[in-house]
Amino acid sequence: MKAQKCLSLIIFLTLVFALDSYSQAKVEQEIYQLIRKGDHKQLAEYFTSTVDITLPDNENTYSKTQAEMIMKDFFNHEKPKAFNVNHRGNSNDGSIYCIGTYKSEKNSFRTYLLIVQKEGKHRIQQIKFEKE
Repeated sequence: MKAQKCLSLIIFLTLVFALDSYSQAKVEQEIYQLIRKGDHKQLAEYFTSTVDITLPDNENTYSKTQAEMIMKDFFNHEKPKAFNVNHRGNSNDGSIYCIGTYKSEKNSFRTYLLIVQKEGKHRIQQIKFEKE
């Protein structure tokens, strides 16, 4: 009886962790796809209440609304052609970091993302585009 309860608990915890990993991977892929498309509106849905944004001519912390406008301008001036993830990882605190390459019609940018967990959801806290 005790072994059955222990086995049930192990199975339950395994399922919870598997679902969390699946959810995390799904959110990451959605974020990467939105960057590939230059979809500032949908991307902003993943922003924390304040976002650290670094662009070649601009670096600041913005409110979610301001950050959406900054990204709109960036994507309009640097229309997306591709976004590839070169490296990604998880930190001990549950945050996800990503290093990638964003290619526009004119330029190429080394891109950094920091995705944190806020109120049980994955959100973008920091995004950087550094001209290569």
